[in-house]
Amino acid sequence: MKARNLLITTLLLVSMISLIVILPLTNAQQTTNLKIDPNTNQLTAAQIGTTINLNLTVSNVQNLLIWDLNLTWNPQVLNLTQIQEGSFLNNAGTTLFTWSPSSSPISRSQGYLQGVADILLATTGVNGNGVLATISFKVLATGTSLISLDGTTLSNSLANGGTNITATITNGIVNVGASNASPTPTAPPSTNPTTNPTIAPTTAPTTVPTVTTSTATPAPSSHTSVTPTQNPTPTVPEFQGIISIMLVLILSSVGIILLKKKIPISIKQ
Repeated sequence: MKARNLLITTLLLVSMISLIVILPLTNAQQTTNLKIDPNTNQLTAAQIGTTINLNLTVSNVQNLLIWDLNLTWNPQVLNLTQIQEGSFLNNAGTTLFTWSPSSSPISRSQGYLQGVADILLATTGVNGNGVLATISFKVLATGTSLISLDGTTLSNSLANGGTNITATITNGIVNVGASNASPTPTAPPSTNPTTNPTIAPTTAPTTVPTVTTSTATPAPSSHTSVTPTQNPTPTVPEFQGIISIMLVLILSSVGIILLKKKIPISIKQ
């Protein structure tokens, strides 16, 4: 009897310890990250006049339907020339991407941009990792520029007041000519960044941006290639955590069943 009680106690302790260890690891995999990639860029003076491309990436996101970009940089070092829609939302269905090279020339000359948005026209968003946009800068001079995403938002709703997705943000930095140069602060925008993205950009640019309608890339001739409601498969670490929990519970259940059947247990002294 003592041996049987000891076995039950041991199984329960193993189950509790396993859950305490596994659950935090599983939840850690679900943190959403928004990042300028690569986030550190060292250029030489010989690259003045060339164009660099930086990706706006997202990882571990759930049910993303819309993102709204607010960006600042040092206009003495870099000049924003282009923003191209990434494949993350576009591959899931029809999107509205609000950007054109003629958008907001005044604010861009001052080193900030607001109200660039990409919207998936669906009822269910996209899960996983991917590229939201590719941002191109022309290198103007030596110096250092922060590429700041302050005010950039992710949302799982198309309606006003929709739920924003909490994300950890990693800004970028570009050094031209000197690796030890200190970043030059960029003057804040004249208007406050939006907190809840909407279908239309909340800040009116000097000229109205062109609204580009994109279709899913797998079928060039038509837009019926991908069903927006189909979400990508969860990441492997999440499955590992779930499988570990199931194994612990199964082992505990088997042990208890064996004890109820009074299978003899011998302990040698």
